[in-house]
Amino acid sequence: MLDVIIALIPVFVWAIYIFGVRVITLTSLSVVSCILFEYLFQKLNHREITIGDFSAVLSGVLLAFNLPVSAPLWLCVIGAFFAIVVVKQLFGGLGKNFVNPVLAARVFLFISFPHQMTTYVAPLTYPQPWKISVDITSSATLLSQLKSGVLPENISFANLFLGRIG
Repeated sequence: MLDVIIALIPVFVWAIYIFGVRVITLTSLSVVSCILFEYLFQKLNHREITIGDFSAVLSGVLLAFNLPVSAPLWLCVIGAFFAIVVVKQLFGGLGKNFVNPVLAARVFLFISFPHQMTTYVAPLTYPQPWKISVDITSSATLLSQLKSGVLPENISFANLFLGRIG
């Protein structure tokens, strides 16, 4: 698990560059919540404490990477609870769950809180408390337009690569 966490460090640094320091807050809270929920569940159920295997840390990092940077902090805690307690620990712990805990938490959050999960911030704008987040719009994807050989004139490959166009 530690190797995967180390491999995700460049992604974390890039996310901070693209979305600002709120990425640090969101990721830290997610990791701490996952560790805390795993520890408390195992302690209350008299199970072996397994937070030393770093699986809760990895779940926290991946959960934070699956949330929009504009997500409220409480959403992160709810997602951590669902991933660790409901999906992972209730089915027996690491390796015994039938679905990926982080992706199950993402689906749960998406169904339960669709507005918070589909409100995105444009990259390199660094969200401030007084700024309004951009809501996503459904339309034909750029991949389907590229497949047909047509790329709108106001869209560049650089903006696609940097994530400025969805």
